[in-house]
Amino acid sequence: RLLVDTLRIGLGPAVPQAGEPTYAAKLHAEDLQVHWDAPADDACRIVRVGGAWTTFRGRRFKVNAARTWADEAGPGSAGELHGDRVSCGSGTVQLLTVQPEGKAATPFADWANGARPLPGEPLGLALGGQS
Repeated sequence: RLLVDTLRIGLGPAVPQAGEPTYAAKLHAEDLQVHWDAPADDACRIVRVGGAWTTFRGRRFKVNAARTWADEAGPGSAGELHGDRVSCGSGTVQLLTVQPEGKAATPFADWANGARPLPGEPLGLALGGQS
């Protein structure tokens, strides 16, 4: 209904932006690394930006879609994988779509069927000497 009314009435006259423009700094790969010791909301914000990554078994592992699951911490320490959920500093993140290095994006359940992660297996360990 709102769409039909807006199309009929229109949006009104264009209003120029007020104030000075603000420029954002360019994002680098390091900025998109998910830090699981941060709150779950922070981790999901990085995922929504796009290009978010962590590591799994020493290889880069992209997280393409995720959502916060709970306010309380998960069953293990930050970064531990339990099913499709990762414990964070506060709260838990549910992984929805992931992309292992060199592979196509896939739903988490499909990836887990092939990779068979162990309960409590960590995400985000060192990759080439960095954490």
